[in-house]
Amino acid sequence: MHANHDHCVWRRAYIHLTTKQPVMIDDNSFAKKNPDFTPIAKSLDNINDNIIKQSQKLDGGKNEC
Repeated sequence: MHANHDHCVWRRAYIHLTTKQPVMIDDNSFAKKNPDFTPIAKSLDNINDNIIKQSQKLDGGKNEC
């Protein structure tokens, strides 16, 4: 995958071996310049919850995802 240096790239979703939850990893090219950087795995459920919360903030809760 390719991205500009300041953009995140979401890898394909997969099932986490331990938790058995669907996850995606944010694989940022920032990591190349910063060896202490750790890619972030986030539950798809949490991503959806965050989208709903942000949507409600933007439109006063009129629409749901």
